[in-house]
Amino acid sequence: MQEYRASWERFQQGRFEEAISGLKALITHEKGFWRAYRTLVEAYERRRQLDEAERYFQAMAVSDRANGLVEWGLAYSAERRPNFSDSALHAARCISISPGDWPCYVMLGRSLAMHDWRAVEARAREFRDTAVPAPAYQAFITAAHSVALHRNEARTAAAAGLEQARTAGDADLALYYLEVLVPVTGLSYSGSRQRMDAVEDALHAAARLGDDEAYFQLAGHWAGSLLDAGDPNGAHHLWQTLLSQTRVRALRISLAETLSILAHFEADHGNVEEGVRYFSEAVEHYRQVGVPQDVISRTLGIADIRLNNGQYVEAIHLYQEARRENQDPHFALYEGFALRGIGNAYGRMGEYLKALDYQQRSIPEFEQARHPDSVGASLGNIGALYLEMGSIQESIPYFRQALASAKHFEDGDGQEENLVNLGDAYLKLGQPGQAMEYLSRALTLAGATSYSIATSAALRALGLAEGRIGHLAAALDYYTRALDLAVRSKLPVERAQALELMGHAYARLGRISEARGRFVEALETAEAVGCPEVALAARRGLASLALSARKWREAQEILHTAIDQLEKTRATVPTPELRTSYLRDRAGVYEDMLYSLEHLDRLEPAAGWSRQAFAYAERARARAFLEMLAESRVENQERAATPLDAAGAQAQAGNGALLEFSLGDHFSLLWVITARQLRMLRLPPRVAIEKDVRAFHGLIGKPPEIGAGLNQWRAPARQLWATLIGAAEPEIAHFTDWIIVPDGILHYLPFEALVSPADRCAVEDHTIVYAASASAVAALRQARQTAVARKELLAYGDPDFGPSRGSLPAVVRSVYRSAGLRLDPLPNTRREVESIAAVFPQSQSQVRLGSYATESSLKQDDLTQYRRLHFATHAMMDEASPARSGVVLALNDPGGEDGVLRMNEILKLRLNADVVVLSACRTGIGALVRGEGLVGLTRAFQYAGASRVLVSLWEVADAATADLMQAFYSAMGRGRGPGEALRSAKTRMLAAAAPAYRHPYYWAPFVLAGAE
Repeated sequence: MQEYRASWERFQQGRFEEAISGLKALITHEKGFWRAYRTLVEAYERRRQLDEAERYFQAMAVSDRANGLVEWGLAYSAERRPNFSDSALHAARCISISPGDWPCYVMLGRSLAMHDWRAVEARAREFRDTAVPAPAYQAFITAAHSVALHRNEARTAAAAGLEQARTAGDADLALYYLEVLVPVTGLSYSGSRQRMDAVEDALHAAARLGDDEAYFQLAGHWAGSLLDAGDPNGAHHLWQTLLSQTRVRALRISLAETLSILAHFEADHGNVEEGVRYFSEAVEHYRQVGVPQDVISRTLGIADIRLNNGQYVEAIHLYQEARRENQDPHFALYEGFALRGIGNAYGRMGEYLKALDYQQRSIPEFEQARHPDSVGASLGNIGALYLEMGSIQESIPYFRQALASAKHFEDGDGQEENLVNLGDAYLKLGQPGQAMEYLSRALTLAGATSYSIATSAALRALGLAEGRIGHLAAALDYYTRALDLAVRSKLPVERAQALELMGHAYARLGRISEARGRFVEALETAEAVGCPEVALAARRGLASLALSARKWREAQEILHTAIDQLEKTRATVPTPELRTSYLRDRAGVYEDMLYSLEHLDRLEPAAGWSRQAFAYAERARARAFLEMLAESRVENQERAATPLDAAGAQAQAGNGALLEFSLGDHFSLLWVITARQLRMLRLPPRVAIEKDVRAFHGLIGKPPEIGAGLNQWRAPARQLWATLIGAAEPEIAHFTDWIIVPDGILHYLPFEALVSPADRCAVEDHTIVYAASASAVAALRQARQTAVARKELLAYGDPDFGPSRGSLPAVVRSVYRSAGLRLDPLPNTRREVESIAAVFPQSQSQVRLGSYATESSLKQDDLTQYRRLHFATHAMMDEASPARSGVVLALNDPGGEDGVLRMNEILKLRLNADVVVLSACRTGIGALVRGEGLVGLTRAFQYAGASRVLVSLWEVADAATADLMQAFYSAMGRGRGPGEALRSAKTRMLAAAAPAYRHPYYWAPFVLAGAE
């Protein structure tokens, strides 16, 4: 053993040549010492000379035919490649030569389990039929179950084998079983105690054998057991002791492994840079001893730390660096981890399609590496991405597959997490009963897992489900249990979350004092641990109590603090898309503020509350637009403007009127703004306005019936005028130019089609332009670039939607197909593009049709040289996930693009366009994000440099579109601005000889967003 220890130390120190020489000498006179064969193969592997190892063993096989472990060495060399069929072949020869050597059976079990489980079962039957010695059979079946991650079976088999080995007095075999027992025991809190017992036994066995190799590995497991058992200080002390021991003896490989474990420990405990430092030192040790796979593994570890610390771009660079380091096709596992890590980073950045692509690409790598549990993890990640995108139905099959995988591999934490995810999905689908079924199953696992966070989440979700069906006492019971668990497990964030939910339950039960107490405690806890999300929710809970008591000033003060906190937190969110979605579920705090300010304005009409209310409305809807506009022009070093106050909005009204709407649950608001005044009006609540707009949209958003049906829309149009415009008419009727700032469903409403008391459509008397906010109008006007000599038109039409190549286009097609987008050919758009191009001199227009209408050609062009961009193609506006919205171009793109110009890609374009026209179906209907307004391609093009964007609100008849576009471009060709040109085109159709063309279906869908 002393001779082996010396060679093992040389191996650990990176002195591989010396280690190889010593191990060969040892094997010459200790032919049965199987560990020497293993370390010899690994030493050759570190030198990237597995061929040399195989030649050595092949020569031995000729000279020493009675030594079965020579075949073991060949089997292990094949496994390291990995070539499991060859490994199994050599392991079988090892058994035939040395039927009493248990390492041969272990190798055969490992090789067959990695290759074909049916072969394991067949060989097990053969061994039973031929009365193979019990220790040999037990070693075979233990190894097979262990490698296949059948943890229960492996644990049972290893325990039986350990008893046999101890009875036989075989200390080496007993140590093998103990080494198997350690990793398969301890996947739960109670299991960690059992694992500590197993590790302690194994450490004593290793010490008796003088096996330093096993000692260092098992001591690391001991530290892990201490951590699982709730003793992080003990674990940290033991790892530091191991670190000192490996440093003193210059055992570089064990040193690097210990550094890697400490890196994870430090990062998990908030010491991010310390974790990175440990990993970086480990990488250098592995480089020095020439271990490329471990360099890759630790680079991935650093990337994981950066990812978990919110440094997503840096994490992606590190994952890509690991992929570049990985030049060996046999290291599929590391490729899978890198791809999955990149997918996780893109997912957290809100780039969900890229994230989906990388997650899906990781799966075949894990399959090739025979790592089925990692396949299950990637499937769970894909489910989570679909859930984030709002594709809830698509998420459920992936969560179910991930759950089945976790169950197969006895991963209790994974089962609980996926059950909670399924419960969350069904809650979002409005199916609390189904949600409760999954969440209850998650709770049954709680006693067998250490995943207190998931258990707490399951309890809170069950409370929400009970609350949805009115069972408030049951909901309160679940919240109380979640609180108790959080307190016991020392989880302050989860404690604050449970307290905040208890506050709402008590409020609904009418127990106001208890509700207030829980909200205050939640707020204090959340602020103490730096959790702004729960602090915001608790403040809003306190404000809701004040509003219910009609304490308007108290509510206003609480909400003022809450909004300041919300905007500070929002500023730290890394990407524009995520900042927009961040506000989606939190915009209610602004609505609560407007509710309180409107009541204050009624009590004190001269105190300026209406102007404050307008300022808050602008903060709610304008900040995202202003930030993204500034970020898209970062090369000009523009800083994001602040939202306008009332005086600033009046300055933007100019010689026209600005109408800004805000829909609310109790009532809605309209600010009528002109250069002379700002007035706040109360309108009906959101639900009433939504009902009328949907009914009107149903009449004008489909082809009219010939006859009486041609005029059915006019009465509802008069009613909507009275509801939305009537009270403001005295101030605005005499203005030609109107800027409309819609909210919620009003984004679907073409105000041009509303009918005044004079029985005239609004478009007949007014030029109407739409804007995201008053602040957006100011920002777009200020952002207009200096006029330069530009070509008149760049137009895309009739793109080729034929088969596409590559993984990402396949993902794209699948995602958009699930969202309901059909990519039917659009041959009439060719005529549309050609007719509008004819308005301008040939030298002043560029047209790309069919297979030439590609995304890569658009990105390669200098788009700043065109005044107008026209896209006559499908556009996808995803209301659940705005980031998926995009313009569909040719899908068979030789430039390697996927064919969908999505929002995040549009943001990176550089335009200097007076107008971008999207004459596709449903292009104006993006996600109605409460508080941010319409999030769609409209704004993306504005951020990229378009002053105005023309979009459609419903599917449009091809012939009518072509006629309207011809009139629109002809008017612009005669020198009219886009707003006047669009009004001219619409009034021309309104006065058409054909009665059908006068119906709003044909002329109203196109609306102009931007600033005139």
